[in-house]
Amino acid sequence: MLAANSLAASMAVSSIARQAAPRGSVVHLLVVLTLIPALSLPVFSWLFIQDRLRVSSGAARIEAGLVDVTGLDRVREALMLETEGRVAQRMIVGLRLTSAERDATLRGDPGQLLNSFRNDTDSAFAQMRTAPLISIPGGAATLEALGRRLDAARSAAEAAAPPTATARLTALPPTMNAFNAIISDVQALEQAALYRISSGQLGASSARLLRATGQIQAVGNLAFQVTLQQIHYFGLLFAGRRQDQLAALTTVTGSVDTQLGAVPSGPYLSASARVLWKNLLADPQVASYLTAVRSYILASTRGDVQEVTSLASIVRSGTGARAVIAQLSHLMAVSIAEGVRQAHHDRVVAEHRARTALIATLLTLLATLVVLVVIGGRIRSRLSELACSAQRLSAGQLELMAIRGPREVAFVSRGLNDAVLSLRDISIKADLISRGDIRSPLLERLSPGPLGAAMEVSFRRAVATMRERERLQMELAYQATHDPLTGLVNRSQAERQLTAALRQAQAEKGRIGLLFVDLDHFKACNDTYGHHAGDHVLRICAQRMNEQIRACDVACRLGGDEFVVILKRVGEDIDAVSAGDRIVSAVREPIPYLDHELRVSASVGISVWPTSGVASLPSDRSEVAAEVLAESILGEADRALYRAKASGRNVAVF
Repeated sequence: MLAANSLAASMAVSSIARQAAPRGSVVHLLVVLTLIPALSLPVFSWLFIQDRLRVSSGAARIEAGLVDVTGLDRVREALMLETEGRVAQRMIVGLRLTSAERDATLRGDPGQLLNSFRNDTDSAFAQMRTAPLISIPGGAATLEALGRRLDAARSAAEAAAPPTATARLTALPPTMNAFNAIISDVQALEQAALYRISSGQLGASSARLLRATGQIQAVGNLAFQVTLQQIHYFGLLFAGRRQDQLAALTTVTGSVDTQLGAVPSGPYLSASARVLWKNLLADPQVASYLTAVRSYILASTRGDVQEVTSLASIVRSGTGARAVIAQLSHLMAVSIAEGVRQAHHDRVVAEHRARTALIATLLTLLATLVVLVVIGGRIRSRLSELACSAQRLSAGQLELMAIRGPREVAFVSRGLNDAVLSLRDISIKADLISRGDIRSPLLERLSPGPLGAAMEVSFRRAVATMRERERLQMELAYQATHDPLTGLVNRSQAERQLTAALRQAQAEKGRIGLLFVDLDHFKACNDTYGHHAGDHVLRICAQRMNEQIRACDVACRLGGDEFVVILKRVGEDIDAVSAGDRIVSAVREPIPYLDHELRVSASVGISVWPTSGVASLPSDRSEVAAEVLAESILGEADRALYRAKASGRNVAVF
């Protein structure tokens, strides 16, 4: 029957084990869960890298576009100076200026200056042909068309008839309008290039790059307005007053004044650009030019332009116009340089991020392979170890298992280890209690696991009982060696302390002192105020004695109002006398008690060992000899006490 029941139980356990058997491998599940993010990671990385490459390409195109803007600004500046040189040459010929007047006006030969300006223009066009031309509509074809128009305007200007002397400045020939049209077209191309950069047509821009392009566009807009202002202004000076051109000059001058006041307060100017802008506004030649333009507009509205069209006024205007061109060109160069640096920085950062993303993707894929090959093998190995450990635990072998592997495996290992540690801890605590080592810190440690927690209550009760018994034993021992009233060492313990001090002094070849203290007038205080007052006096006097001695010294109460103080490591006799004097002085201080002040004094007898009058301790250090010597020293102190009382009390006698 029993065999049948065992067989049925075994079959039931086998059936449950078969039902609980895993249907799949953890490693297979790990492979599936790892491949999903591993396959999606390259897709997202490819999208991110493409975005960074797009940003890098856009930054490179913006950088090339800023190079185009730089070239166009140089061409515009050179054309302005060449046009001004041609106007100055014609003005000098038409006015029949002498050499001195010519040198005072132009500070040089007009022909040489014109050739220098023309060479600068040709050089600017040559450099422009080597630029990327990515931001210029039409590219190289537009630039070649401008070059052909410039050649035609030069040929027409050189073939024009020389001016004749008149009462006022001669009118400019129509060829000069061609130069003005070319300057306007170059300026328009520069504005178009800046618009393509700032609007994102060449590529996405960072916040700092947008700020830099905004600064370039603001300076470029002002340069464009100043260029139009100079074209209209000098056209009116030399070609005569026309209402349409005067209205255009008035409009563009208002725009220039508005931008001069608004741009410095804009959020896109850098610190260096703000300094250059302040220099532009503070330049006296620039201020003179702007004042001359406003004066001409005001005089034209009154119909009197004689004063503002004088030779001196024209010369000042030309000098101021060159100063404006130079200041704006420098400001534009600084702004473009800042934009180029920021575009280059954006391109470098974007390329770095793309490379970083590519490297991170490759490393992640490599790590995925490591997970599949290495970590998967370790997990499978850890599961096998766990199964073997469970079998050993079932066989009664209490061995700790390493907690590693997946969370579930670690959880099972931790639970088995808690059971093993609980049993081990129970064994250690039981051994400590059996040996009576109830002060061991191991007993305060909580046992791990539910089993340890259940046994902890029993252990704590047993330890508490044993500690209470130990406390009672210590309390009884204290009561046996200490005076219950004062807490000082009692007579029996004092004799043992004195014997031990004698042995220590002999071993260290030192000296000890003994003070025999007796309270004077204590009996009268006790009889007058009662035993409670007498007990109070004894406690206070004992406390004061303890305060006047060192930590290594021992104060003892022999009984009644008699005390002894054992002074260890006494150097000279005066040290013992000083200790006795301190005790006498402390004891005679008034003792507050209820509404009274109790007064007692002390007589102290002092004995020091070794001295010539007291025998030394035998070399065999027998207990009887030490006790006899202690009694002898105590007797010497007692006799000194009687001499102190005979001397009038309240004194220490050696």
